[in-house]
Amino acid sequence: AAFSMAKPYFPKGNVVMSILEETYTLGWRLVAAPNFGGNDVDWPCFIFRKLTNPPVSPPQLVMGAIKDQNMPGKVCFAGAGAAEAAARVLQALQQKAHQRSAKVEKDSYDDDWDAVIRGTEMTTGASLGSAFGLQYFPRNDSMMAMLGAMNEAGWNMAGCPNFGGFGASWPTFLWEKRDEPARSAFVAIKDQNVPGKVCVGGVGNDPGLSEALQRGLDALATTQVVAAKDSWDKGFDMAFRGTAMTTGSTPFSMQNAWFPFGFPLELVV
Repeated sequence: AAFSMAKPYFPKGNVVMSILEETYTLGWRLVAAPNFGGNDVDWPCFIFRKLTNPPVSPPQLVMGAIKDQNMPGKVCFAGAGAAEAAARVLQALQQKAHQRSAKVEKDSYDDDWDAVIRGTEMTTGASLGSAFGLQYFPRNDSMMAMLGAMNEAGWNMAGCPNFGGFGASWPTFLWEKRDEPARSAFVAIKDQNVPGKVCVGGVGNDPGLSEALQRGLDALATTQVVAAKDSWDKGFDMAFRGTAMTTGSTPFSMQNAWFPFGFPLELVV
């Protein structure tokens, strides 16, 4: 995107969708989307499984991508169900995340997408007006509005690749259309913060789950983990403070920074 106002390395929805849809017609199904890379590069990857007896017609797919590092913020959709998805997610964002000014509308930068919601706020944004607010941390109300709207219409999450590079990050979602509605939970890890936190949405008020997560995370941490929300976490159903889910910043050490710890991640899953 050199010499252009287009955002660098933002995915081309219809191009990615054409590859996925063709792969699905050959009897393969997406099971995971790991992300490789480093400080300045991202390499989104896809893992498929081969069905022994694939149906004649593969499930319908929709791809969505969040473009919060942009003015205005956008959620872009590609695929045959993009218009339906955009309409449902827009209604949910307006009703559940108080984003009244959001609307379905494309501009010249959205030619690779079938439907676009503009004026969205899916994260905390650049946090320019706050000395302590973390940049582009996901908003639980916005994320759960989107996930819930898709689930209620029978769209199930198949994978979440991440595109980006050179300081840009574009979270992306791939849904399969299935017969039954589903329910999603959302977990956001805030290790680049003091204290470290694990924030959970989509589970409502579940004291048993909260107690189990707190007890397990506390047993695996070097400091006390408490189940408590502050003003930064109020949008989530639960928050756990004092967590350590990665190696952290590792100054003056040969250890790699922010490498995930397996045991606490397994516990949350």
